[in-house]
Amino acid sequence: MSSRTGVVLAGGKSRRFGRPKAFETHEGSYFYERSEHALLPWTDQVVIQTSLELQPFFPEGKVYTDMEKWRGEGPMAGLYTAMKREESEHFILLPCDVPFLTPEVIGEMIVWKKENGITVPCALKGSGRLHPLISIWEAKDTDKINHLLEQGERSAHRVFLNLGGVSVEAAALKGVTGKHLCNVNTEDEYKKGSLL
Repeated sequence: MSSRTGVVLAGGKSRRFGRPKAFETHEGSYFYERSEHALLPWTDQVVIQTSLELQPFFPEGKVYTDMEKWRGEGPMAGLYTAMKREESEHFILLPCDVPFLTPEVIGEMIVWKKENGITVPCALKGSGRLHPLISIWEAKDTDKINHLLEQGERSAHRVFLNLGGVSVEAAALKGVTGKHLCNVNTEDEYKKGSLL
């Protein structure tokens, strides 16, 4: 069993961006590769969670689509699928649309979680809002996530709160800035983030 598995969510339809964000580029790398890069130093492996439509465009490797029961049911379905397919103690979740996030941010989150004895999910909070998809989850919560999905819960924010999740203020982490948390939904947001 691995200690930590990184999970990159890269299956969104990117309607507001106009094309799949996973394959937009920043500094010569695809967005999804930027998320992989942030996770790799801190995990034993990284898996990509995507859609059936996008799966053929990723390189061979651990590229998963949601299990059939939860196909197309959002990010928590993606996380649950990865948790069921990989044996690991912790799952570090990142979306594919945070191209400015660095490995140092993940490292700071891991240290904070350990130092504060947090045994439930933790997620970054900054710019006045919670970012539940920049988060660390526990394998022991796999069945609880499934139970919430069975109840019709699809909101990552509400699943996080249901599991007693703890928010990590970005300002409490060394070197973490608002730019790291820039979530790119539109080309304008990407341009603004690049200027920070």
